[in-house]
Amino acid sequence: MTLLRSLLFYPHNRSLVRCLAVFRKDFLEDTRLCGPVGADALDVFMNILGGSVFTPIFDELQDGGFFRGVMTALQVWLGDGCFSHDYQSTWISVVERLPQLSHDALGDYVLRGIVQLCPLLRDIQLSYGGSFCRGGSHNDLDRIHLSILPDPFSSVTSLTLDWEAFHNEKGLVVHRDDDKEWCHSSIERLTLLGNPHNDGSLKLTNLWRWLRGSVRLRELRLMRGCDEDVWRDEVYDPEGCGIDWNDLLLSLKDNLEVLVIEGTNLIMDDNFDAVWRFGSPKMFSCLHELKRLSYLKTFLHTLRDDCPEINIPRTWDGPGVLELVQAKLPPSLKRMDVVVVEETVYFDSYYCKIERSRTVRVEF
Repeated sequence: MTLLRSLLFYPHNRSLVRCLAVFRKDFLEDTRLCGPVGADALDVFMNILGGSVFTPIFDELQDGGFFRGVMTALQVWLGDGCFSHDYQSTWISVVERLPQLSHDALGDYVLRGIVQLCPLLRDIQLSYGGSFCRGGSHNDLDRIHLSILPDPFSSVTSLTLDWEAFHNEKGLVVHRDDDKEWCHSSIERLTLLGNPHNDGSLKLTNLWRWLRGSVRLRELRLMRGCDEDVWRDEVYDPEGCGIDWNDLLLSLKDNLEVLVIEGTNLIMDDNFDAVWRFGSPKMFSCLHELKRLSYLKTFLHTLRDDCPEINIPRTWDGPGVLELVQAKLPPSLKRMDVVVVEETVYFDSYYCKIERSRTVRVEF
């Protein structure tokens, strides 16, 4: 809220903001309208923004009316100037007067206002941290209240989401007329971070649908095992459409130039993992169709249709590793980093823990 106030009162600061990194765990503690923290958030809102929401300066915000509505609802509780910390009563009263206000929508609108006021903003990095997630199923993709990229021609071209931010997708999509939710069309570089707590998963079909709006996407980075946290539909629904990673990448084939896949230190010890991720080819079989791909980083076992644990002599160089690659590569490829698993130990009945691996670079 302090940053939003600064941008409103000091317009010359707006052109200085090029990257916005928000750790939502802290951000939400200041803006979430639930529990005792919610009362504090309302108090902070009044102290930082309350005195100016009815001035012309808030006319600059697309959602200025929302902030004024919150303040109007809160005025009932101002009384003699002391804010009531009976957060439950406060919350009920505010919602009665402003039905569109969700538990943490105030944080959404603050963030959206910041983005709107920064015309040269290029990069947004959102992290929810921990295992924070709003109530409801992890797989729900229709719980978005608004878009933090309000302009369809937004200057933002780079987006980084950790697993919880991606699951919640708070304001990270554009609402289309057909009610489909797509990644914003301005995004050229997308980084998705996997879930270190492994407490949720996402249908690959939903990710595929979300990426349909990424008509300019040139770089896709799936870090910390994000590709392993996304499940094919058959795992949940035998009658699903059967989208796998090959299908998803083919939907990006006209523009994708960089593909980076960095897993965790765990891998499945059977072929189920490969079938679930890649379908019957059990590996990336679509790479040769990515006509602009110039850089690739991935595990060797995603480029073969057999067991993920492949031991090769440490003396082997890039050309030697290429002999083990079964996947067809595109002629546009200039550089490839292949992560080779050298030693694993059983972690549990499903997973092996990678004890030792190395990355082999191949130049074309």
